[in-house]
Amino acid sequence: FDQLGDHTLVTCPGRFRNARHNRVCEVIVAYLKAAGLSILSEPMNHFLACRLRQDIKIYNWSGGRSAFLDVTVVDQLQLNILPRTMQKPMHILNVTEKQKQDKYELACKAHNVKFISLAFSAFGGFGKSSNYFLSEVAYSLATIQQRAYSDIMSEIRHRISSTIWSANMKTVL
Repeated sequence: FDQLGDHTLVTCPGRFRNARHNRVCEVIVAYLKAAGLSILSEPMNHFLACRLRQDIKIYNWSGGRSAFLDVTVVDQLQLNILPRTMQKPMHILNVTEKQKQDKYELACKAHNVKFISLAFSAFGGFGKSSNYFLSEVAYSLATIQQRAYSDIMSEIRHRISSTIWSANMKTVL
């Protein structure tokens, strides 16, 4: 804990939290590119009128529609969510994904794009939407690379989790 007892070691201060988030985005972008998808990182001001920012845009994701991804890394030891995570550790990730989905959905529908919220735990866990999305990417890669889906999915999960842990360690060292 810090001097005031408000934050655990996993709770990253500003620049480290942003770095952790950005590194997870970079991993996802690498796999999307490997799957042959056309992407744009940090598509600024797409929804200028409503001031919503996305992390990644995928062109022609599904049925010719583009998709916007929003990545969140949740520290389950934050005092404001700790009581809920003690009872259902992964539930907060699904709640976070749902809250982001609700926040972006109307703007995305108005622009005919799909919105996909991805939430990851600071301990390496994945929300339901994240698992589903990454499994779609893994299936595409399995077809392209003629590898087993399970191997690719395991690799993606490992790489994202280790990226998060690596970024967590930088806050401690």
